[in-house]
Amino acid sequence: RASDTAENGKKGVACFRDNPSYSVILMDLMMPIMDGFDAANLIHQHDPNVPIIAVTAMEQTEDTERKCREHGMIAVIYKPIRKQLLLSVVQEWLDRTRSRRVSTSISIESDRNHLADAVTP
Repeated sequence: RASDTAENGKKGVACFRDNPSYSVILMDLMMPIMDGFDAANLIHQHDPNVPIIAVTAMEQTEDTERKCREHGMIAVIYKPIRKQLLLSVVQEWLDRTRSRRVSTSISIESDRNHLADAVTP
């Protein structure tokens, strides 16, 4: 599979446990059932090296970025997402992980269509 989508953090963690070979994870921070911070912590308990990129509509602040780093996320992308920025950040991490993983990804977000809707050219 090239990618998977989970509609909340709990399902995202379950997807990762079922297929721990993801090259990169796009993680929405604000989700029902389990937020992206808790999901990232659980995923990193299984594999501390998997790159997780935070995706959020939260205000862009130093506190948001600090909290993401504290939870092991390697980048933060703010909504509305600029397509070129998203592709650039994901490609950078795919290039870094290509030698140790099969190229697959997971997008964990509260609304399956929200990420696609948030991407702007």
